[in-house]
Amino acid sequence: MRNIKLLDGTVYQVDRCGAADGQLRLRILPPFKIADVAKKFTSPAKTATIEHYFDGTETDHVYFEHYTEFLSMEVVGDKLLIVMREAKTD
Repeated sequence: MRNIKLLDGTVYQVDRCGAADGQLRLRILPPFKIADVAKKFTSPAKTATIEHYFDGTETDHVYFEHYTEFLSMEVVGDKLLIVMREAKTD
């Protein structure tokens, strides 16, 4: 399984997770509660580091750091697309 883990230990199964041009896009698979996901992803303390990994392997094990600005959430079929922006770290 492909997962992401937030700093509070919350794990979500995802089918995509990647960053480009200062934005991180990830798509959470069901089951989820939109209100709970929104609460997690609007908390910079939970999203300052988002770990992406596949169960049982180190392949594509990535830590996305500083993606603390929540941009959008969209229901796509039965999945939930989240877009985060990288905070400026000057």
